[in-house]
Amino acid sequence: VLVVNRTGDTPPFTGDDLAVLADFASRATVAVENARLFGEARGRAAEYRALFEVAGIISSTLDVQRVLGVIVERCRALLDVGAAGIFRFDADRDALVYERGVGLSAEFIESVVIRPGEGTTGRSYLQGHPVWTADILADAEVSLPETMRARITREGYRAVLSVPIRIKGEAYGVLAVYWWEARSPDALQIELLSALAGQAAIALENARLYQAATNR
Repeated sequence: VLVVNRTGDTPPFTGDDLAVLADFASRATVAVENARLFGEARGRAAEYRALFEVAGIISSTLDVQRVLGVIVERCRALLDVGAAGIFRFDADRDALVYERGVGLSAEFIESVVIRPGEGTTGRSYLQGHPVWTADILADAEVSLPETMRARITREGYRAVLSVPIRIKGEAYGVLAVYWWEARSPDALQIELLSALAGQAAIALENARLYQAATNR
């Protein structure tokens, strides 16, 4: 809304005044929309550069840890998150464990074990689609054991977005990002994180194929 006012003994607004104000409002609408579109275009350009960078690294190295490291760092920069992590499913423990993490304490990364269906990460792995929460400790739909709640409280993050990592249609793990304030991710952030999860899947599969070929 565009609002103007007069004080004192000034005369009331006329029809001409309202017409001028309506014209200013129309111009403001165009300006705001142009600024929004320009901001989205700049954001898209940064996303594409990051995806091309990750794709270039994947094609030039079989060092999967280097690729995963780049992915979690790009997650932090592009989504403006405090931390990011890549989980893999450990069949021996029947749980998801960190394969790579950044922005989180070493104690948290080493101690966290997430069962399929627990939290946003366990649900994303089990259901095969992105799952998020604006405030993980206040969200009644997020199931967490008390030990995990205590760890999250100590770590301090609030909002979480988790997307599955699938290799040839099979569930491998999850890519998750964390914000230290309560918030909900937008559609572009979910899309970008899903694309980075796809890059992680390619890197992991390339490393597996190379190891199999080396063994043969």
